[in-house]
Amino acid sequence: MAGERFVQFSSNKFINTNMSIHPYGSSLSHLSVEDKQDVELAQLLLAAAEKVACHQFDRGLRLLDTCQWISSSQGTPVQRTVFYFAEALQERIVKETGRSDKKQTYADACVMRNILAFVAMHQELPFFQVLHFTAVQTILESVRTKSKVHVVDFQILTGVQWPGLMQAIAEQKMSCPGGYLKITSIEMSNSHESERTGELLKSFARYLKLPFSYRVVHLSDIKDLREEDLEIDPGEEAVAVHFPFMLRTLISKPACLKNLMGVMQKMKPCVMVVSEAEANHNSPSFVSRFIEALFFYGALFDSLEESMARDDKNRTAIETGVFRTGIRNIVSTEGCERVTRSVSINVWRAFFTRFGMIELELSTASIYQASLIVKHFSSGKSCTLDVGTKCLIVGWKGTPLFSLSAWKFH
Repeated sequence: MAGERFVQFSSNKFINTNMSIHPYGSSLSHLSVEDKQDVELAQLLLAAAEKVACHQFDRGLRLLDTCQWISSSQGTPVQRTVFYFAEALQERIVKETGRSDKKQTYADACVMRNILAFVAMHQELPFFQVLHFTAVQTILESVRTKSKVHVVDFQILTGVQWPGLMQAIAEQKMSCPGGYLKITSIEMSNSHESERTGELLKSFARYLKLPFSYRVVHLSDIKDLREEDLEIDPGEEAVAVHFPFMLRTLISKPACLKNLMGVMQKMKPCVMVVSEAEANHNSPSFVSRFIEALFFYGALFDSLEESMARDDKNRTAIETGVFRTGIRNIVSTEGCERVTRSVSINVWRAFFTRFGMIELELSTASIYQASLIVKHFSSGKSCTLDVGTKCLIVGWKGTPLFSLSAWKFH
């Protein structure tokens, strides 16, 4: 509704934030007072984004001042969404004009806060448990006949996704002499979280009596990755690769992405599982990218509203540790600095096909189990699962948010 009204305002060269006197006010008559305020607020944000795109920074700042006065990091989903988008727009103006008079209200996200936010998202939102379970189930089905399994994970974080795989392998295959599970974590930061994750996974493996090894490969840049870094045992191991929300960060670095795919071609894993945001955050048009991101994050903020109290500390960790970082990167940065460049599954399909990969259809069993996971959440009724074209699309109230697909080489 805010988008439609913004178009009407723009086409009529009429901007007035007083609800009672503008010519389209009657269209809001059926809404509550809070909803009317949310529509007005979103409309102001869109107007500010347009001014920023046209380099009308003074006018944009005036609109942003109003946005920040009305919005709140503790308010409704719309108020929270606008709060962080207005903050990112203001940062973009500072970068483009060199102004430093505007006080920045955010703190740099630290690794530990992001880890806590990751754990909170996994516990509170249905999307991530669905994605993790489906990834694990797909890997398990691909290595079912193999006794030696090697998983290469490109973003292991807490490793919460792997105990289920470890338990399933321990139950199904590790009665075979010489069988084992290896996990290799690819780490591109100075954090030692991966090592701590490894100790926890090793402890769990001992409890399961599962032959298990774990190692971390530290890289300063993904372009430095070589096949020999992964220490794969050719002809012996079934290799599975897990890419959770990582490939999009390489879209701005095509040489790095090409090198990574070259390594994958040499490895020829039995399955490569890819989770990504199902959105177009890579448009060269700032306004198009802004609107796409606004719908995407608006749905995520709304999902938190149905899942957690407004003052929940985990909700705050998610919004400040993950959502804010993504919004700032999409809205306020350009060039190689802008690493959050999500594209739709159709774009990834075209890309993987160029490297001789074929898409695997997710099993009926994994989709059924994913639907059961959704039902365990109080907000599950609003979470949608679409399996029309081999991959899984996870959405919120009809808005696609994430995709999970599985691939292998010819």
